[in-house]
Amino acid sequence: LDMTSLAYWGASAGATTVLSIAYSSDDVGFSRPAPAVVVNYYGALISTTNMEPMEVPFFTIHGSLDTRVPYQDSLNLAARADDVGIPYTFYTEVGGGHGVSSSLTVRGTTILDLTLDFIEAHIVGGIALYETANID
Repeated sequence: LDMTSLAYWGASAGATTVLSIAYSSDDVGFSRPAPAVVVNYYGALISTTNMEPMEVPFFTIHGSLDTRVPYQDSLNLAARADDVGIPYTFYTEVGGGHGVSSSLTVRGTTILDLTLDFIEAHIVGGIALYETANID
């Protein structure tokens, strides 16, 4: 493994875990290889105050009617990222609940392809797409 080219990727509790490891582990003395990018499907960062300027970019998907992990948590994550200058992409499944389907698209491109493109841009190179949009 190339430890300088890692993506942390999780869904639900797994996303909460990778967000915490990426943005909060320094505060508790937890050593880990730094990711190049974080992918968050329906997770939450317990305390966004741990996010510091210019930390690793992230990719978020969240359903606006999620009853397990409040959609507001992803809005708070994005707001904190705006405040401290962390680039991100944030896709909302309007009317969606908790969980992602591989058939979901944004402008005809699947969520999986958008996720992989985002990771590739940060690890292999290229231009990352940073945007906030609704899922089709």
